[in-house]
Amino acid sequence: MSAQFVLYNGWISISTSSDEQSFDELTKVVSELNAYIDSLTLKYHLCEIRTFNLERILLIGGSHNHDVGYSDQIVRLLNKVAELAPASHGVVYIRWPDDIFIGNEYKIYKMVRGKITFESDPFFSPCRPVIED
Repeated sequence: MSAQFVLYNGWISISTSSDEQSFDELTKVVSELNAYIDSLTLKYHLCEIRTFNLERILLIGGSHNHDVGYSDQIVRLLNKVAELAPASHGVVYIRWPDDIFIGNEYKIYKMVRGKITFESDPFFSPCRPVIED
C-alpha cells in the first residue's frame, strides 16, 4: 500500500496444537512472538499478547495517517503466528479509507488452523452507507 491512512483491528487466538497438550511449547512460542512484536516499528498501536483464562490472544489495533509499512508489518506478524502456532485462528480487519479502489470497504485477514486467507468483509462494507454517511 502507499503512504495513506490505514485502520486495523483484530484478534488471533494463539494455539500450537488443537489439543493444547504442551503448555511449555505454547509458552515458548508466545515468548518468540513477543520478541518479534518488540522488533516491529508500529507506532501508536495496540499489538500485544494477553492471557484470558489460559487462552493466549494477540490483540491488534491502530490507526495511522500514513501507512508506511504498517499493514505490511501486520501481515508479516500474522505469517509469523501461522508459522510458529499452526492451530491459531482469528481475524484482522484492515481498511485504507483514502484508497480510490478499496477505500470504501474493509478487507479481512482470516486465520484458521494457521492458514491465512484474504476475505471481503460482509458486515461493515461498503463502509458508506453501512457505517458512515
